[in-house]
Amino acid sequence: MTPEVKLLKGTQVLCLQESESESIPEISLSHAPIYNEPRVLRESTNYRLVEELQRGDIILGIDNIPKKIINCKEYMCDIPCIIIKLDLLDDILVHPNSLILVKRRVQTLSKSGGWSSVPLSHFQRAKELRKMMTPPELKLWQLLRNKSLGVKFRPQHPIGPYIADFYARQAGLVIEVDGENIHNSPEQIKNDQIRDAWMDALGLKVLRYSAKDIVTNIDGIITDIRVHLKEYVLPNFQEAQWLFAQNIKANDTIYTGSKHEPCQVITTDIIHFKPDWYQFLLDDEGSVVTKTMIFHT
Repeated sequence: MTPEVKLLKGTQVLCLQESESESIPEISLSHAPIYNEPRVLRESTNYRLVEELQRGDIILGIDNIPKKIINCKEYMCDIPCIIIKLDLLDDILVHPNSLILVKRRVQTLSKSGGWSSVPLSHFQRAKELRKMMTPPELKLWQLLRNKSLGVKFRPQHPIGPYIADFYARQAGLVIEVDGENIHNSPEQIKNDQIRDAWMDALGLKVLRYSAKDIVTNIDGIITDIRVHLKEYVLPNFQEAQWLFAQNIKANDTIYTGSKHEPCQVITTDIIHFKPDWYQFLLDDEGSVVTKTMIFHT
């Protein structure tokens, strides 16, 4: 699939000046500078309105990684938009499916930053549970193991007072497989809600799938998991992660502009609006820097 980004009319995008576009060196993402090292902008960069951009222009991402526009179009789309109110900038309107660079939600899985909050008995219990996986858990594990979906999952992983069925640190993601007989009782439903709220307070996202769905709809479940894995922590910028605009909440921190200045989110809301959007198809995936946000393609 060709990388793309959707931006609102009036958005200012970091670009190379036209006279420098042809001489830009190629930079591989795998050899890009560490993101939390000092950034040095090219002297030939500037911000341009999206409505001024055209095919062949070069736009820049994190650490000035270049991407060429291979196609662009303007369109109107009557969909719910996300309006984000920040502490240091004007309100921002974004597409709900935009991936935006924010401060990593999961900073630590315990107050001490170590394993102190995990009961000692949980380590042995986790080992036992890995040997006692149910058939639906084993079926899902075969598709998660060995970084099959691009990130490492750990089975039966202790987190505080709980043991998660599957945990992906890079995405801050917990997956639970709910057996039909056990998890349908009122008491267990309440316990699961308390457990999920505890995980959420750490910044973790919890996905729950029934054992029946794993047996009958494993392809749909894997597709759903892939979507959530897009909200991953950047390998070379461990303090940041991508987050869908529709999932951003008050007190999240958004990185803005070429210097990646942090701005705290005050509130978010959904509004029905029919603005002019610009869709850009790019020759490489990665990020796009604007004056107000940093987007993933």
